[in-house]
Parts: sequence; structure tokens; C-alpha cells
Amino acid sequence: TSSFWWYGSQTDKLVYERNRFAGEQLVTQAIFEAHLNVFTTNPDFQRENQELADMFRDREFDWEFLLPKNEAGIGKPKDENEWELMKKWKAIGKELKSDEEIEDRKASSKLWSYTQDEEKVIYHYFQPIFAKRFCVGCHRVPIKQGIFWSDLEVGDLMAVARVEFNVKETLEAQSRNRSLFLAAAIVTVFLSMIALYVIVRYVIVKPLRHLRDVSDAVRRGDVEKRATIH
Repeated sequence: TSSFWWYGSQTDKLVYERNRFAGEQLVTQAIFEAHLNVFTTNPDFQRENQELADMFRDREFDWEFLLPKNEAGIGKPKDENEWELMKKWKAIGKELKSDEEIEDRKASSKLWSYTQDEEKVIYHYFQPIFAKRFCVGCHRVPIKQGIFWSDLEVGDLMAVARVEFNVKETLEAQSRNRSLFLAAAIVTVFLSMIALYVIVRYVIVKPLRHLRDVSDAVRRGDVEKRATIH
């Protein structure tokens, strides 16, 4: 049964990693969608761009960018957890001075977080967006909605991306998998008990009874009685 428990725990880890990987990929898509119509005001182009983005979506999800303090007051964190993430990642950003340092930090640290709703159906994935050299030139000026930081430097925390997606199907599959493991473990224990009974009954107890019967017969005077052990 311990092997079933180990295998089940490994499966849970795979699900955990799968959700994290999905969140990371959806953040990339959210960044793409956020920049989709920044440089065009033509309604036809905007509509076509949005249709193109929708076409390439491989799953439904919602996204939002939590922003550091800005003059427009847009993108404020909504709860204590989001404020803590903003504070922690903002401090990390002050240590980063180049694109290479950002990538190295992402590779060596857990620069992401997640929460789930009470029913654990909606997965909330959080990831910091640090300013790279290419970002600074655009985000120092008010391109859209007045969101800009005139003193933005490489490494500064620009936003905390939050993507939300439904993991109900994954959880249902995980639950079915656990049920199968449990059923297999119960059946294995049951069959093991039967096998143990057969071994004890016919391999150990039966020969001992035969020896007892032979010894009783010899004690009664039947000296020609012999024990046959297979």
C-alpha cells in the first residue's frame, strides 16, 4: 500500500507542476493580449487583432495586471496576499540591474505564487513582471490609460500578473485517479490476506497436523506409521 501512496503523491506533484506550467504560459499570452492594440486606434485593426488572439487561445482564462503605485490609481492589489506579493517582488526588483540578471533570478528562484478558491476549482496564478531594457523606453511615457513611470529602470517591478483558470476537469481526473489507487490498494490487501491464509493453511498448518497425527499414532503403538512431507 505504501507504493500506491507514493505513486499517488507523485501524480499529485505532476498535477501541481502542470497547473504552474499552464499559469506561466497563460501569463505570456496575457502580456501579448495586453499589448495587442496599444499601437493602433483603428477599430477594424483592433477587432481583427482581438479575433486573432481569441483564435490562438487554447483555453479560457481571465487575466489582470496588479500595478505598483501610479498616478491613475489603476491595478491596485485586492487583498493582503496580493499586497504581500507586490511588496516582496518589488524588493527583489531593486536588486536586478540587467535583463540577464532577471532571467538568472527567474531560473534560480520561485518567482511565482498561487491560490485557489474555497472549492479549489479556480486556480489563481501570480507572476512578477520585471522591466527589461526593451520595456523601459515605452513604459516611461503615458502610452495608454495614463499608466507610466517616468523613473522606470531595468529590473523594477512593473506589474504582478494574475491569471485565473478553471481546473475542475483536472481535479475530477485527479479524484478518479485517487479512487482507482484506493480500490487497487484494497483489492491488493484483500488478495494478500487470501494468499497468506492459503500459505499458512496448506504450507505450514497442514504438514504440522500431519506430523502430529503420525506422532500420536506412534505413541499409540503403530510404529510402522510414517510421516510424508512434501
